[in-house]
This record gives sequence, structure tokens and C-alpha cells, in this order.
Amino acid sequence: MLVAATGASAMAPATVQASDGLANEWRARRWALTPEVHRVAITEALGSKDWSAVYGALDALARDERSARWGLALLSDGGGLPSNLLSHPHPNVRARALDLCTLARRGLDPESPLARALAEDTLERVRHALVRHLAWTAQPEERSDLLLQLAQESDEAAQAAQRLLYSSGPAAWPQQLKGLADESEGLEVALLKHLEELQRAPVSVDLIRGLRALVREESAAGVLVEGLALHGELDGAAVRADRERMVRGWFLLSPDPKGDLDGSLGLERRRQTHALRTGWAREGDVGLGRILFRAGVELAQRESRPGSADDPAPEFTGHLRGAEEFLGASGQGASFLLECAGESLPVGEVLRSSALLTDELAEEVWSQVGARTDTMDEDSDWEGLQWVLAPARSRSLRWTAAAVIAETWVDQGLAGVVEEMLFGLLEDPDRDLRRRSFRWLCDAPGFARRVERLHGCWRRFVAEERLLHLRSLPRKQAAGPFLPDLLELCAMPSGRTPPVLELLGPFREREEVRATLESWHEEALVELEQADSGPSYRAAQWRGKAIALALGSRSAGNLKEGLVRVIASPPGPDFFVEATLPYDPEWSKTLAGLLAKSAEGRRDLLRFLGPATPRRVRVEAGIGLVAHGEGARIAEGVLFKDYPGCDVDLGMRVLEALGASDSNDARSFLVDVVLDADDAMERRLAAQDALARTEDLQEILLRTQQPELILNAVSALGARAEAGESGVGELLFIALARVESRVGSDRERASDGQVAGELLLACIRSGAGGSALERRAFAGALEASGADLKERFRGLRPAATEFRFRLELTAAEALAKRGRLGGALTDAGDWERLDGRLLFELAQLDARGEWGSALLRAARVALQGEPVGTDTVGLLDRVVWLGYRLGVERGDWAGVGESVSWLLLETLLRGSRSQGFGERLGRFDRRSGVDPFADLGAAALQARGWEALAQGDRSRARALAAQAQVWLGGSDKARAGQAELMEAVAR
Repeated sequence: MLVAATGASAMAPATVQASDGLANEWRARRWALTPEVHRVAITEALGSKDWSAVYGALDALARDERSARWGLALLSDGGGLPSNLLSHPHPNVRARALDLCTLARRGLDPESPLARALAEDTLERVRHALVRHLAWTAQPEERSDLLLQLAQESDEAAQAAQRLLYSSGPAAWPQQLKGLADESEGLEVALLKHLEELQRAPVSVDLIRGLRALVREESAAGVLVEGLALHGELDGAAVRADRERMVRGWFLLSPDPKGDLDGSLGLERRRQTHALRTGWAREGDVGLGRILFRAGVELAQRESRPGSADDPAPEFTGHLRGAEEFLGASGQGASFLLECAGESLPVGEVLRSSALLTDELAEEVWSQVGARTDTMDEDSDWEGLQWVLAPARSRSLRWTAAAVIAETWVDQGLAGVVEEMLFGLLEDPDRDLRRRSFRWLCDAPGFARRVERLHGCWRRFVAEERLLHLRSLPRKQAAGPFLPDLLELCAMPSGRTPPVLELLGPFREREEVRATLESWHEEALVELEQADSGPSYRAAQWRGKAIALALGSRSAGNLKEGLVRVIASPPGPDFFVEATLPYDPEWSKTLAGLLAKSAEGRRDLLRFLGPATPRRVRVEAGIGLVAHGEGARIAEGVLFKDYPGCDVDLGMRVLEALGASDSNDARSFLVDVVLDADDAMERRLAAQDALARTEDLQEILLRTQQPELILNAVSALGARAEAGESGVGELLFIALARVESRVGSDRERASDGQVAGELLLACIRSGAGGSALERRAFAGALEASGADLKERFRGLRPAATEFRFRLELTAAEALAKRGRLGGALTDAGDWERLDGRLLFELAQLDARGEWGSALLRAARVALQGEPVGTDTVGLLDRVVWLGYRLGVERGDWAGVGESVSWLLLETLLRGSRSQGFGERLGRFDRRSGVDPFADLGAAALQARGWEALAQGDRSRARALAAQAQVWLGGSDKARAGQAELMEAVAR
């Protein structure tokens, strides 16, 4: 793509030799977007005797709603249906004619002979188009008989008809009942197959009544009917589910399917039934949850010991035997029932009820509901749960419960029941649990309020455990009550460990503490000076470093003296010859860094820039001085000289410090590092990033041949040009011309294509080069569009759009900001040929601009010309989502209603959710107020209600609001939208 974009001149893209298929696709896009311009050609095609010509015209017009209405008006001046095309001899023409009528919202009468004939069409594609047509143009009560007829086959059209029929709501209940009752494999199989679809619309009370009349008292089908009734009841339908019947049949399975030789069909049915039970539990019905918990307790008792003749009759007969068959293993039935109960009941209730269980089952309950404890109030809901932390309970249960209890509290740290429970754990017999609880109490907000009490508890621990708990204290907050103990621990040098000394840092402003730290620093210096081995030297060094950090930068005199003495006391030549860890002057580096943090310290630090100071310490001092501007010129000279001996990390710190300098010497040094081919690329790039002057970046751009450095320079210069810095855009334009002049010559470099592409982008973003360069941003994508489309028809999945079209999208973003996106596309020519994915991304970039709507329309037209087997379905949903969002912003309620209806009906028809559907609407969760199909069903009616209000038709708006009320389901979002509409209607 970059080859075309970086040609030597700003010429139009080369003509693509298109196959007949590509030529037809380009023509279809033109006709779909501008049918009026091609009226003569379209009219001629529609009147042709060649079915493929007729189909081509219909295919173009049926991609866009505006074009579909235009085409239908062209075909039938009187406003009727194109019956000649709907009864055309070729089935593909019949199918596409139906699509045209669907998009134009011109409906067939479902009772008409023509509709009946199409329902009996031998081509599945025609019947599928008819199902979609009925979904969009006919009311449920009008279309249900025909859908029931279409549902009798076994192909995809029949499956789509079934999905639409069973998700049509109460108006279609007689046909729904007949279809379920006539299922050849039995009622239970029919319910298993279609229960989800029945729950995607308001549940019919008449349907529940009819199904109850068909099922036996104790049957798997009866349980499914009550599950459907429960869903309807919680949605607000005038029906009451028999929860006892549901739980009694919780483990009921239908007989294994006939002909299931390997058991796979039975396994799938068991999996599906298991998912349904879990789904019912997640409806969050307290009544069902309490019965499930009661059944779980009973089953747990029966699973834990063999039954006897003296045992009372079980309340839930058959559970012990049925659970093993249902779950495929023994001893897991109680666990499953309790898991379902935990999903149904409020968290506090299920946790309190778990006291009736064995520790093993109680632990399962606590683990399962742990993710939902954020709904609990710290005081009232946690009261009465202290039993779970009693020492008599198992260690595993206590650990699980403690983690659950602390998880939400530790973010707030409020006083109350939970805090008291955690303090109680400081007396737990398990040392690890005590340590973890101490850490929670230290980490949570409000440490200052708790520190006195924590200190009292800490004092009761044995000495070894005290040291462990000190690691949990916060390092940046003074733990006042612990100070005497910390000083006592450090009375001997061996007690002055880094973790303890860190805790003294916040007290350094106290004179007595600082004096003590200074005296310990002196002792550490003496210890270092007297060290006679590697281990003793390293111990003194680490201790001295920790004391220096605790002292901080205020004790400049003490730090300076320490640095002098540490430098004067290097390790012996044999100290670290055989050491596993190499020697590193940690203490002296720390002292130099601390001195650089104060004005007094920096004055003292100047004396350490000479050759007598070890290079590593000298560099640290130089970095500190250059960064703070004191003695910077001397320090810079030191860094120039010592830089070659630095490792990569230290060298990059040197370069970063020099980059903050405004001296010409520092800038020249950085440029030399960038151009030094022997230096590490990581450091060369760091030096380039440190350069601030445009002239320096220009010099690098002109002198280096390293692609990484050139691209980095182009990026930096491009940012300056985009910010409006004078002359930079022209510089980039000249550089682009220089690179392009090498193309095809013996001077051409392998990286020229990539470099030219980045230069082109930088020019476009800055506005350099004008429209001649702007139109080239899309040249490569236009030239490749035919080949890309061919690949998708061969079944190849396209590369991610953000990578495939990075150049085009980056350029388009800049063009859209300047209001030049449309002009650049127009100048590029035939922009409607661009990949549909790219068109959609461009539409998003300019969504609220002049070209947003046109690009969005073109993207939808282009994507409908692709094979269905790619990611087209999800992309079309994304196009609709964008149209929905823009419609809401503009108050275009007709457009909002159309978008929402598309998302609802098309998802129902295809039987699967796109990725975007789940990301935006979520999965059904009544407890969280999430019900995606209720969202869409209610929103479609609410949008029509707002449209009626905008037109002044208050009575129609009131009627639509009443219809939307039935669709609210478990959606909080739909209820909020309904409240707004009802308030507006009532005004």
C-alpha cells in the first residue's frame, strides 16, 4: 500500500484491472449510493430478460434504505408491490425482491396467495428472505400462522422462522403452543430448544396455562414450564410459578434421545439443563433461593451418611438418586443446590444460613458469593457472621471467609463490624492468618485511627512474629506508637535492618530521631572502615545505605562526610573475588543522590567531580548537578567524559539529564551520540528523544541512514509541524521529495517505503503539500481494494483494520480535524470502492462532521457486498450502533427506532449475538438490572413514542408507552427510559 502512496509524483492511483465480479461490485456500490444518477441504467437492468441483470439492480437497491424506497417507487408508480419480481422465475430474483420490499418497509399481506406461494418456495434462500420480511413488516398476530408453516422444515429458514415465532411475545401464543406441542421429539425437547427465545419477549400467561395443561405433574417438561413462568412472573406477568415443583424436579432429566450411540446427545442435553437451572437461580428470586437452600441442607445430610429406616421421609424425594445421574458424579448434588441458592438469595442471608452446613460446604458457599459482597453494608449485613472466624472452624474456611470479608473493606477501611472481625483474627491460632489480617488493617485507609490499637496487639506477639508484622506497616506514614520499639530494635547494629530503618524515615524531622540516625550512620562508617571481608563490608554498606535513606537530604553535612569516608574506604582487593553478587557502590551512590536534592548538598557535591572520585559516584553526582543547574557546565564536562564507560541504563540517565540542559555543548554531544553507529540503539534513541531543538532533529534527519532514527526524527518533527512551528512542514515536504527521488534508482534503500510513508503522514498532518499530498493518503487503499475483496471471497480473514490501514486512518484523523477529509476523498476519486471496514473507521472519525453520514452509509453498502462468512455481521452491527448513537445525539427518533429494531430483529433471526452486542448490552442478569433484549424491545417502542411526541401526537405516544411497559423485563436501563417517556407524556 505504501508503494502507491509514496510514488515520485502526486498522481492518481493506477487503474485496477477488475474482474467481472469486482466490476459488478463497484457498480452495485455506485447504484446503491446514487441511484438517481444511474436511473436509466437501473431501469434498463430491471426490465432486462437476463435474470442476472435484474438481480444486480435489485442487489444494489436492497443495500440501502433510501435507495430501496427509490427503487420501489420506480418499480410501482401506484405504491404497490413488484409482484412480477416477487413471482419471477428465478429464485434469486424473488429473494432479492423480497429484501428490497423489506428495506423499504413495504409489507406483503401474510394471508395473501403470493405470501403463501413464497412460503412454499423450493429455494431456502427465498423462504429465509420471507421470514426476515415478516419480521420487519408484519405484526406478531398477523405473521404467526405463516411462520408456523415456515417452521416445519429443517433448514436455516425454518430455524429463523422458529426463532422469530417463539420470540414474538403474547400475541403469538396460540401458534407457539401448537408448535411446541407438535414437536416430534416431545415437549421437553421443544422447550429446551426454544425456552431462551420465549424469554426474549414478554411471557404469555395464556401460553403458560396451555403448557401446564400438557405436562404431567412430575416431569422434566413440567419443571421447564415453571421456569418459564418464574421468568414471566419476575418480568411482571400475571402468573405465579410453582417454586416447590421446580425444586422437586431440579434433577429431573428426560429419557436419553433415541439413536444416541455415543451418549453425546444426552451429554449435551444434560449440559443444557444444567445451564437452565443455573440461569433460574441467577434470576435472584428469594423464594426460590430459600427452597433450594432447604433442599441443599437436606441433601447434604443424606449424602454425608447412609440412610436408615428411622430417618424421616425426605421432603425432596428423588434428589439423592437424581443428582448423581444429573451431575454425572456422586456426592455433588448438595453442592449444586447450595450454589444455586447462593445465586438466588441476598449475600448476607446466604452467608448467615451457611452456618447450618459442614465447614466444607460452607467454604464453597463463601467462595461462590465472595464476588457479590460489594452489595453488603459494612455494619448491618456483616453482623452475625462472626461465627465463621471462630477457631473451632476449619483453617481453610477461616482463610476463605477472611479473604471475602476483607476484600471490599480494605478499599475503604471504615470502622465497624468488619474491622472488629479482622482485629479478632489477630488472635487466631494460625500465624499466617494473623499476619495477613495485620496487613489488611495496615493497608486500608484510616491507619492513623487504628495504629494505637494495632501497636497494642503487636506487643502481644512473640519477638519473631513482631519482626514479620513490621513489614506490613506503611512506609510513608509515621507509626507513632511504634517509635520506641523501633529505636529499641535498632539499639544493636544487627537490628538495623532496611525494613526497620525504612519505618524511621517518616520521623526524621524529629531532632532526637535525626541525631540518633546520624550517630548510627557514624557507626556504620566505622564498621565499613574496619571491615576485613566481603560479607562484613557488604553488610556495613547495606546498613549504611538504609540509614542514609532514613536520614534523607536535610543532613547535608553528615552525608558529605559520609561520602568522603566511603570513597576513602574501598573494598579490599580480595573481598569480592569469589562473590556470587558483584560489588556495587550502593552506599556512595545513595549519598551522592541525596546530596543532589538540597542546595547545600549540591554545593558540597561539586568537590566530588574530580578524578579521585570513583567513576560511578562521579556520574551520579554529575547527573544530580546537571539536573538542578548548579555547577552544570562542570558537571556536563564530567558526564561527556564518563559516558563511554557507562552501562546502558546509566548511560540513558546521563542522556536524560543532558537533555534538560540548554547548553550548546550538551546538544552537540547528544547529536553525536545519535549519529554514533557504535553506540547501542536504545541509547541513541534516548539521546534523540532528549533533543529539543528543531535544528538538531533536522541534522539527524539529513545525516543518518538508520531507519529507526529517521522515523523517530520524522515523528518528532511531525509533532512540531502539527503544533504550527514555522518552516517544519516545508522541511518534511522536502525530505519526502528527496526520499521519493531515490525510488527505482541505485540509491534506493530498503527502508525508503516505510520512511516515505511516515513523511507523507507528517506532511498531511501539518498541512504541508496541500491537496496534492492529501489525496495520496487513500491511493494505496484504493489500489488494493479489489485484491482485498477477492481474498475475502476466497474465505481469508482480513487483517485488523487498525494495522492494515494505519497510514490512512492516521491521515484521516488529521484531515477530519482540519475539515479536509471529504475533500481528500473526493480528490482521490471513486472513494466508495474503499474497504467497508476502512469506510466505517473513517465514518467514526468524522461522525459529527459533514461527511460522517455519507461515510457511514457507504460502509453499510460496502459491507453488504461481502461474503457472510467473514466478520461482516459484527461489523454491520457496529455500523448500526454508530447510527443509533448519532440518532440519539441529534434527536432523530425515527433513526433511533430503526437502529434498535435492526439490532433486535437481526439478532433474533440469526440466533447469535455479535461481539459488539455483548460488549454494549451485556448478558442477562436480573440482579444487576441487565436484560439486553428488554433493552432493545422497550427502546424501539420508546423511540417511536418520542417520535410521536415530537409530532405532537400525545395519544399515540401514550399508547406506545403502554406497549413499552410490557417489554421492560429485568432491565434497569429500560425502566429509566420508560420513566423519562412517561414523565414527558404526562406533561
